[in-house]
Amino acid sequence: MNSLIVDVAIGLVFVFAATAAATSAATEMVARLLGLRGEYLLRGLRSLVDGTADLDQPKATQELLGTIILRNQGQGQKEKLSLETVAKPSVRERKRLPAYIPARSFSRAVVDMLIPDATQPTSLTKLRDAVNKMPSHAVLKESLQALLKSGEDDVEAFRRSVEEWYDDHMARVSGWYKRQVRWVSLVIGAVLVVVVNINTVTITRALYSDEALRESVVTTAVQSSNCRQEAPAECLRDIRSQIVGLRGAGLPIGWGTVPACTARKCDVLERLGFTDAARPAQADVWLALWVLIGFVITAAALVPGARFWFDFLGRLGSLRSTGPKPTSSSS
Repeated sequence: MNSLIVDVAIGLVFVFAATAAATSAATEMVARLLGLRGEYLLRGLRSLVDGTADLDQPKATQELLGTIILRNQGQGQKEKLSLETVAKPSVRERKRLPAYIPARSFSRAVVDMLIPDATQPTSLTKLRDAVNKMPSHAVLKESLQALLKSGEDDVEAFRRSVEEWYDDHMARVSGWYKRQVRWVSLVIGAVLVVVVNINTVTITRALYSDEALRESVVTTAVQSSNCRQEAPAECLRDIRSQIVGLRGAGLPIGWGTVPACTARKCDVLERLGFTDAARPAQADVWLALWVLIGFVITAAALVPGARFWFDFLGRLGSLRSTGPKPTSSSS
């Protein structure tokens, strides 16, 4: 494969990967700021024990949810959540909710709720009696009765059944969260693309025509980090420093005045490159259209995510280092 095409592809893929990583990091920071993970965990627990994700909880399930969440708050946390705030938390309180609760903690809380203050070893008979005494309309009662019937005659087997039931449901809750956050991520990505002026068409032209810029971008791309082991803030700082370095090398990222407008007076659209006074009005339409197309392509490239592009970048790097297959020499 032509090395020029490979190098241009590496440059583009690196820009897509860096932009997607920055979008993911920004999305995670917004999710933490709004307490989205804690809210969806609470909604997941709510739907599991009472059959609805609405946070207006009846007293029957509020105690279980409160016990589970209060147990799993950080040990060093000074201000604890009360059962009332757990029932319908504000944004500030959602930020203090745990983002994850182990299945083992959930099963223990269920058993403790059924048999509180047990002075003797818990038996399956006591568990069945406690479940049968629960309100007849409780969704949790029906679920626990099914688990008791399907399980072995052993308390530990019942605990394992509860853990598997919890894990299966939390996998669905994770899907709810990802679908919700995907829309947040798309909005953040689209804003980032426009604000930072990450235009695929403009970048492709620059990489194709400028050999020094192309080599600089490829070198940075090969040495880049995919942010998998970094905190969101650290990831954003690293990516920003890489992009700033590439912009200094000539990569057309960020808004600036076009060279033609340094010698004459231009309006805002001309300075940003949307129009060109030296061309007819019809040409301005095409110029603006190409700018919009470049933005749309970059925004669409964020959908697969940073991991996809960094993996693809690794394969392109291997292809480049391998180079073309040598021709066999005739004797």
